Amino acid sequence: TGNLTSKGGVGSYTYGVQAADCPEGALSKPHAVVAAGSSYLFYCYDQNGNMRRRKVGTTATTFTYDAENRLVNVGGADTFVYDADGGRVKTTFDGTTTIYVGSHYEKTGNTATKYYYAGGRRIAMRTGGQTYYLFPDHLGSTPITTNNSGVELGKLLYRPWGETRDTTGTPITTWRFTGQREDATIGLYYYGARYYDPQLGRFAQPDTIVPDPGDPQALNRYSYVGNRPTVAVDPSGHSWCMECVGGGMGGPEVVAGAGLAGLLSQAGQALNVVVAEAQAFAQMVSQTGQQLGNLVPAVTDQFVNPGQAAGSAPSGAGNTAGPGGLDPNDPLFRRLIQQTGESDPIKAIAKASIEGPAREGASNGTTVLGRYPAYVNTANDLRANYLNFAEGTWDKLTNAQRWAVNRQFLDDAIARGDTFKLASLLKEAEPGTYFRRELDYLFSLGYQLVGDVLVKTK
Repeated sequence: TGNLTSKGGVGSYTYGVQAADCPEGALSKPHAVVAAGSSYLFYCYDQNGNMRRRKVGTTATTFTYDAENRLVNVGGADTFVYDADGGRVKTTFDGTTTIYVGSHYEKTGNTATKYYYAGGRRIAMRTGGQTYYLFPDHLGSTPITTNNSGVELGKLLYRPWGETRDTTGTPITTWRFTGQREDATIGLYYYGARYYDPQLGRFAQPDTIVPDPGDPQALNRYSYVGNRPTVAVDPSGHSWCMECVGGGMGGPEVVAGAGLAGLLSQAGQALNVVVAEAQAFAQMVSQTGQQLGNLVPAVTDQFVNPGQAAGSAPSGAGNTAGPGGLDPNDPLFRRLIQQTGESDPIKAIAKASIEGPAREGASNGTTVLGRYPAYVNTANDLRANYLNFAEGTWDKLTNAQRWAVNRQFLDDAIARGDTFKLASLLKEAEPGTYFRRELDYLFSLGYQLVGDVLVKTK
């Protein structure tokens, strides 16, 4: 289920038994591509399903993994180092080393780069004393970069599965397709939990969890976003979603129909806010565009450990994850537990994700549901409550865990006596969206729609 049979620019795909000359021999891989095209691409995998060798024509590239199935070496020259949580902290490509501090800072040689975010979106970067703006498309990819004056410096166009179709100028950043980092030297994208091959349109490693066992597509652990690359994204490499696209919960926002000047204005305003906050703790950059200062430690996003996400501890680790697979000792979850007073990470995330009067303890208010950005705009107009996943939590959760938080948010709204108001039409509650799941859940509890308000009838 979910195996691509062919792809433009590549040809037909072959699955099954890999070649006998593979390092691990003729293993059977029913969901892994073992050959593609006409005597052109050949692939080998290890016992754990990791891509072990890629042969393009007569040129073979080997991939080496550590005991936790993390890619550590490609071709004997390019190397990768990870922290205890599985996040990548160091790469060396062709002798050039880059150090990473989460997704916010990086340093290559003597050049430091800082990325700025607003509303969960990467909107700017500062390097070499210069500020650059990054403009996303509906998938969160970075097709356009400009300088501080709005002059376009680089443009990238992508094919549906993430291959670069056309490049104009200098794109500046390696954060590219769907907002993930491209390792062009090895032809892969780093998605946090694993690596993705845009040429194949498949992950180079199987997912260590099955995020949604009820979806047959999720059982194919090499499949990329359920084979829906133009309408879905995978923020962490563990779990894909359609709701994230075009400004869904925690996802990138699409700014359509606006000129470059308008985009620059919006990004500039957001950057001013971020810079103002950054001054308080880092003093790295001012609103007037001062030179980049010393690189300082920062609290950064961490990728969830595959073992913890699955609810089982990796070798040598003391995982204390509960039934939901979330470890209360994870630094982010522990902080939210302390802030909210909830011992269950799901309940803590739900409580920390409330925007509106209920965040300050108000009851008998209004909670707004709908499609993004309608529910946010309506809630702000009414000074009502809405769900806005706490910073850093979205990428650490599977689809099932995100829905568990969403459902807990609804349960909490019911418990405090809120009225549910819809900001979107019922016909916009398309199957697979969180809006639809919210409605189905409330309908199952006896709510009925009266006008644009859900009323409890039983």
